Amino acid sequence: MSDKTRESDDRRGRKTEGYLFKREKTWWACWTYQGERFRQSTGKNIKSEAEVVLEEKIAPFRQREKVDALATLQSRVDRERTELQRAIAHIDRIPLNEVWDRYPYEFTSSRRGSRRRLTPRNIEENRGAWQKFVGFMDGHLPEVKVLEDVTAEHANAYSKYLTDEVHLTAGRHNKLITTARMMFTMAGRPHPFYSVPRYEVRHESREPLEPEQLRDVCSKAAGELRRLFAIMLYTGLRLGDSCTLKWSDIKHGIIQRVMAKTRKTVSFPVHTELQRILDEVPAAERRAFVCQETATLYAREPQDISKRIRKHFEACEISCVEDRVSGKRRISRYGAHSFRHTFITLCARAGVPQGLVRQWVGHASEDVTRIYEHWSPSQEKQRILAALPAVMSGAPALQTPALPTPVPDSTALPPNAREMLSKMTARNWQKIRDALLTAIPEKAPHAS
Repeated sequence: MSDKTRESDDRRGRKTEGYLFKREKTWWACWTYQGERFRQSTGKNIKSEAEVVLEEKIAPFRQREKVDALATLQSRVDRERTELQRAIAHIDRIPLNEVWDRYPYEFTSSRRGSRRRLTPRNIEENRGAWQKFVGFMDGHLPEVKVLEDVTAEHANAYSKYLTDEVHLTAGRHNKLITTARMMFTMAGRPHPFYSVPRYEVRHESREPLEPEQLRDVCSKAAGELRRLFAIMLYTGLRLGDSCTLKWSDIKHGIIQRVMAKTRKTVSFPVHTELQRILDEVPAAERRAFVCQETATLYAREPQDISKRIRKHFEACEISCVEDRVSGKRRISRYGAHSFRHTFITLCARAGVPQGLVRQWVGHASEDVTRIYEHWSPSQEKQRILAALPAVMSGAPALQTPALPTPVPDSTALPPNAREMLSKMTARNWQKIRDALLTAIPEKAPHAS
């Protein structure tokens, strides 16, 4: 505290005192407040009465003194608190290599404030993303050891490194930057990545397998890899869900499980070709997972499964990656996810309604799912099964089973159905559904 401030505080702390003096027959009140002198007549000739008037005049000034004293005390408390926070911040500086252990990025929060625990795979991805940043700092800026010393210049240098030296895609770059931001937030520190731009993501989709490619890939696979291919092809499940499919998920010819990515429950019948592959596994060898060794490897290192699948594709003379027209990073065209694309493509070619496929593979929102409530689930899902070819045996002639030529039936929607559905909300969906059902004829006209 400066001498000037201390002198001002001491002056404010002086107690206001007053006294009386007599001029002719009248008593006068005199008092001093913060160095300023006040003098007023009490209008009283009797001293005791004048003393009462003096106290009345001094009382507001004394009350103001108390307020000033409290304000001075509060100011001192604030200054001491600031100094304390600085001292704590200086002591509680987090080394970069300890941030994850103290503040693991294991939860995500919604705008409503609810928290959801991430899947083990997502948590591991976040940990790996943070370790990439720590590794960059160790290799390029070794003098920066603690989280609080990371600046916006360091953050931009990291972004430039990911783009110019590692040649990451826009999506991968954005993911690593977002994870770094979240780690600062989890640690309760303002993140220095506010000036780092997010790049526009241009999605490069996997390609579906053509019939001849599908026949070669499936018929040449052996062991658990063959079983894994059958699961992905005949269920449309993602790689992680296929690797971790359990025997307990299959009951009475129905597969039912919670998808790891969306946490949605999907349920569908087992294709006859998939059932034949599953029946090849003796009951004594059926442990927790349908592909036990694959599930174990996937839990330890998911990328090894993807690499094994790409290696098998290349052995079948399918090039998994291709060069970009511009850019340094190549595009992955074929891989495990190609089975999911193939599943959806075969259903589309067979005329299976897109909404039903989206519901099967877990892409549809709740509002979209409600649109198809009037369909018969068992009947329509059989159309999906009919759209998938039997390729596991390696038969040379591969033809996708053709569906009967559709005739007008009771599922035909009225001409204004699109307009009605576009106005559907979470509140009025039942009313619109009832209107659509009323507009659909009860019996299909006979085909001529």
